[in-house]
Amino acid sequence: MKELVIIVAAAENGVIGQGGKIPWHFKEDFQRFKQMTLGYPCIMGRKTYESLPSSSRPLPGRENIVLTRSPDFNEAGVVIKSSLEDAIRYCKGLAFIIGGQRVYEEGMKFADRIELTRVKGEYEGDTFFPKIDESVWELVSTDDREKFSFMTYVRRKHDAP
Repeated sequence: MKELVIIVAAAENGVIGQGGKIPWHFKEDFQRFKQMTLGYPCIMGRKTYESLPSSSRPLPGRENIVLTRSPDFNEAGVVIKSSLEDAIRYCKGLAFIIGGQRVYEEGMKFADRIELTRVKGEYEGDTFFPKIDESVWELVSTDDREKFSFMTYVRRKHDAP
């Protein structure tokens, strides 16, 4: 059975990036991301892929699916798809959407679950995660830490895609 999960770290004001970089660094968040996504396809936009450190491109231990319409994009070790829907069709079981802004916005209508690291505070940024509509998404777990909280949302049954 397919399951599509959005995984994201976002500040209280929705910021997820500034100038192609993540504006914070929390080791526990990166460890959680790796632990959750290892062995599963990760769907991302081209800009997100290009923002990864070159030593982590493609993300090791995961099938990297990059969304782009650019005929010039050619990267060894990645699967290229022209749309999120094509990428979702390509995936067989559990898959993760890992960014960026446009992919998250579109992915909200397809995802079954959101794994959110809610970073405490507001940050300057130019890239944002959409507001979570609590009539569509139910918060099922929260793990509060000093500088952030790990939060899991599941799609409410009446709103299944």
